[in-house]
Amino acid sequence: MKNCGNKEWLYQKYVLEELHCERIAQICSCSLRTIYNRLASYGILPRTSSDIVRTRLSKRCPGCGRNIPLIMFYKSRQSADGVLGYCKSCIILRGQLWALEHPEKVREKNRLYCIKNALKCKARATAFYNFPVAQPCFVMGCNKIGERHHSDYGKPLDIMWYCHTHHKYIEALKKSEVLI
Repeated sequence: MKNCGNKEWLYQKYVLEELHCERIAQICSCSLRTIYNRLASYGILPRTSSDIVRTRLSKRCPGCGRNIPLIMFYKSRQSADGVLGYCKSCIILRGQLWALEHPEKVREKNRLYCIKNALKCKARATAFYNFPVAQPCFVMGCNKIGERHHSDYGKPLDIMWYCHTHHKYIEALKKSEVLI
């Protein structure tokens, strides 16, 4: 555990040289938990993902081999750079390929979901059958194509049309009201 107990050395490596905790643990021949504990005991604040984004704006995806902006990667708290290893496009493609290779598992997953959420599935199917053509978003000034939104699944034909952004916002409001 050389230098790990030295506050100035740890500050130099972590803050000034911007080494990751994993690399510092390798240098010190100690565990990652030890490094985290030392940083906390010395009052050295952990870097946030926004700090990492400022230091490095792009990353190479091992799936497609492209060097692309970090915004094109899903966030991850477990990763040292704050994003997953593969870009969003590669992850989506891998999921689609898996679904094509395992149709029986997808069907079973969907069947179990509809058993668990029978009212929701029935309301969605009824709304889709009765309103097959998408309408514009209900929010004034928004010209995007809307998604069907049920405020009450017991009333399957009582729907509102919201674009994806506004629909997510409405759902977040619904969840926050449930928590209050």
